[in-house]
Amino acid sequence: GNAHTSHYGPVALRDFPEEEVNTICNAWGHHWAELVQRLNPSG
Repeated sequence: GNAHTSHYGPVALRDFPEEEVNTICNAWGHHWAELVQRLNPSG
C-alpha cells in the first residue's frame, strides 16, 4: 500500500514504522480482495 494516502482506513500511517504500515496495507488489501470476491464470485 501507499503509506502517503489515507486509502487504507482511518489510520495515520505515517505514525507507524514501515514494517507496521506494510502489515496494515496487506491486511486491508486482503480484506478488500475478499470483499470483491464476495461481490463478484464469477471474477
